[in-house]
Amino acid sequence: MIEQLFLEIAKMSLTAGIVILVVVSVRLLLKGMPKRFAYMLWLVVALRLVVPFSVDAHISVFNLFDKTAAVKQTDGHRTHPELTINQMKDKYPADSVGSYAGQVQAKPHMTVLSQEPKTDTKTDTDRLLRVLSLVWIAGILTLMSYTVWMHIMLRRRLRYSVRLHENLYECDMIRSPFVYGLFFPKIYIPFRLSGVQQQCVLAHERYHLQRKDHFIKSFAYGLVIVYWFQPLVWWAFSRMRQEREVYCDWAVLHCYHSVEERLEYGRTLLRFAGAQGNRSVHTANSLFGDKKQIKRRIVCIANYKKETAWGTLLRRGVILLLLCSIGLEVPAYGAVAWDSDLYYRSERPIAVQEHDYSAFYGASDGSAVIYDEAEDVYHVYHEQQVHQRIAPCSTYKIYSALNGLEQGVIKASDTVLQWDGISRELAAWNETQDLHSAMQNSVNWYFQTLDTAVGAEELEGFYRKIGYGNGSVGKDAAAYWKDGRLKISPLEQVMLLRKFYHNDWQMKQENLQAVKDALFLTERNGCRLYGKTGTGRTDGRDVSGWFVGYVESAENVYFFAIHLQDEAHADGAAAVETAAGIFASMGIQLNC
Repeated sequence: MIEQLFLEIAKMSLTAGIVILVVVSVRLLLKGMPKRFAYMLWLVVALRLVVPFSVDAHISVFNLFDKTAAVKQTDGHRTHPELTINQMKDKYPADSVGSYAGQVQAKPHMTVLSQEPKTDTKTDTDRLLRVLSLVWIAGILTLMSYTVWMHIMLRRRLRYSVRLHENLYECDMIRSPFVYGLFFPKIYIPFRLSGVQQQCVLAHERYHLQRKDHFIKSFAYGLVIVYWFQPLVWWAFSRMRQEREVYCDWAVLHCYHSVEERLEYGRTLLRFAGAQGNRSVHTANSLFGDKKQIKRRIVCIANYKKETAWGTLLRRGVILLLLCSIGLEVPAYGAVAWDSDLYYRSERPIAVQEHDYSAFYGASDGSAVIYDEAEDVYHVYHEQQVHQRIAPCSTYKIYSALNGLEQGVIKASDTVLQWDGISRELAAWNETQDLHSAMQNSVNWYFQTLDTAVGAEELEGFYRKIGYGNGSVGKDAAAYWKDGRLKISPLEQVMLLRKFYHNDWQMKQENLQAVKDALFLTERNGCRLYGKTGTGRTDGRDVSGWFVGYVESAENVYFFAIHLQDEAHADGAAAVETAAGIFASMGIQLNC
């Protein structure tokens, strides 16, 4: 739980970092903007740090970073059922094997694709994530403890304060005026201020109270504590404080009508230049500042101009534009996705032989991974694409079934789920199912029943435990596989199948065997074929096709993941055809 929270906070910190850079760029482009505008720009950053969701929009500055289109996974809502093994036999008879061999050219050299874990793909990553999560919590506790301590120290000094009237207090133990307190704020000033200086200080601090700046600053500091590991957040907090003081100066000057009053206000600022007073108490609003900051504020006072109507209109327009294009559109789960979400990088060296399988893909694009267990070699097509994480379509159902068995939703001896009576598009779905029939016909409602019975949190934990791609499920256990949240690369598909086959996760053997039996397609001449297809559809077009599984013989096992992508003709059936052609080129009859 803590690890997932930290992961989401870390992702939000990355998007917020980009928002901070955009805000800084806007400030540079609109140099000399009204002071109120400069301060309010930081509210966009705060919004991005707080809001854990996004509102989709077609226009966003973050579209420059994310060029991937969402593919809706509707494998179960097709007008034709999954390709059967008999169809596969018709398309690839035994006498056609040799026709493919001459079309494929294998590259003669062997390469190394990073690394592959031997047992659990996510073990090392999970340990690192656990450590980082604990460090994050430790940092939060440290900052909270420091803040509490500083408040205790400040309150000890304020014991000697004397009330003048209402919420105004004088204290000889402080060097700079400030507002302290959240729900019952008080203004504290040093002793021996002249009447004019008191008026200037009160005008400044009361404007802070009027604008509820003590709430805003406390809230902003709370965000800093949560995002303490992001240096840009600290920098933005510091800049926000400076802009707030400059804006407050501008608002006070706006109420003064004579040059002498403004000069006296500037002299009061100089009176507290360099005062350190309550610098460590980040929730207290004060008039203090270092000499550089005071100099900047004095320059702003000297150059004071009232804001024009056009300036007000510009300020509101730009802030509204930023809120729409940045504050709401940046997905908290990563409009600019982490590399680990988009690509898989393994952890141990693996032998790879590259091939040109383009003859079997026709006009479609795609990739292929075939692992020869006897030779310990990965045969790949399009090496870069085999690392890319994409939606698994219905191939996820292999592990959905395994988790349902492990959680006791169904039993290996009784996998039957009663049909709910709701008429669905495919006739094969409108009847009671067991695991074998549900897997063969890719019955969506069967696996959605398993997943919702387990629950999204438990399901995501299972996927992360076995190392299933990015392991992301979210909050909807019935739709996560359709909205593109869950992603896995072809290389990971094969590695996962190997772990599944050898039961590296130490699952119950009867549960594992039940899933294997459900994946079984055909047997001939001592060869057994197991597999699952998947199809992704968008705007009524089949744009993504999967076929994953393994071929088992007495001497060897071949694990494979075939993926196709096209504008309209990539589905699970096409992936089966491609797989048959690739295996035929290797001298292996996929239809056994």
